[in-house]
Parts: sequence; C-alpha cells; structure tokens
Amino acid sequence: MLTPHCEQHKRHVSPGDIYEGGWKDGKRHGLATATLKNGDVYLGPYANGHREGQGQLRYASGAVYNGMFNAGSIDGQGTHTFANGDTYTGEWVKGKQNGHGVLTHTNGDTYDGAYEQGKKHGLAMYTYANGSTCEGMYVNGSRHGQFIYKENGVTSKHVYEQGDKRSSTKASAADIQSIKASWSADDSSGPPQPENSNPGLRR
Repeated sequence: MLTPHCEQHKRHVSPGDIYEGGWKDGKRHGLATATLKNGDVYLGPYANGHREGQGQLRYASGAVYNGMFNAGSIDGQGTHTFANGDTYTGEWVKGKQNGHGVLTHTNGDTYDGAYEQGKKHGLAMYTYANGSTCEGMYVNGSRHGQFIYKENGVTSKHVYEQGDKRSSTKASAADIQSIKASWSADDSSGPPQPENSNPGLRR
C-alpha cells in the first residue's frame, strides 16, 4: 500500500530502466512497475528506493519469480518458475535458494530438501515420476554418501561420491537404521564448504 506522501504513477526514464509508480522523498516508494534495460520487468512495492515485500519479477528469458523481496533482493519465501518449466518453491536469502525448498521438474521428478547458497546441500528426498525415491545427503549440489533407494517395494543402499554412484546393494532394516544415523552425524557436524563460488541462479 502506498503511503499518503507518495506521488502515484510518476514515470521516470533512466539509462537503466523505465519506472512507473510511487515516489517519496526523491526515492522509489510504493507500488510500481519497472522495466529494466535487459528486458526484465518487476511489478510490486518499493520502499526507500528498493524492492520490498511481495512482488513479481518477470525475466526476459521467460522465467518468473513470485515472492518476497527484502532490501532489493529476492529474500524470504517465493516461487521461481524457470524458462524450461521447472519450478522451485521455498526459502531464499539474498537472491539464492537457501534453507528448505522443493524443486519440481517438468518430467514429474521432485527434489524436496535443503539448499545452501543456491545449491542442493543437506538432507533431501528425491522422488521420481514413477514413484521411486532416493533419500540422503547432498553436498555442493551432488549426492554424496549413503542413500536409501526404494522402488516397487524393494529397498536398496546406494553409495555416491560427488554425484557418481559407486555401489548398489539390497538394504536390511539394520542398514537403514545405520544410514539414517550417519545422516544425523553428518548434519550435526556440518557439511563440507563449497570449493567454488555459486555460479548464480539458473533462469
């Protein structure tokens, strides 16, 4: 909602974008539409010159984000629909997936679990379109360690190393208990830190 001292529907053209909306004390403030030089379009509120609150960002690529903004960045709960049709719904911190989120692929597969700095990182459940599941720890975007795989009533233990599957054996009840205990230990000690910086959000 616009504050009483905002000028509504003021159009401002700058080298970077075209802004139409509210102003207060010389800053963007209130509901607005901003079309950026690269073709992206933001629709939503501003506060003290920054995107703030519930808004929508439409990328020139065709991707769309609907959700919370804080101090100009995507921050809080939101849903990002990628140009290829995949969707991520969950937590964001300063423009990157961070916390719990659900990534749904167009083929019906889903990832439901932890993210850190824009990468899958922590405990998660991957559910395939055929109903089979693979649960375990992700490190820097890849499966790493022991996973519990279930398909057609059969439970197996899969072992991954930086995304590569090293082995697959039938899992007993004792195996499952041991694997889950190892996840708790890994989670409490904290996952390894990324070797490389995050490449950024895929749009």
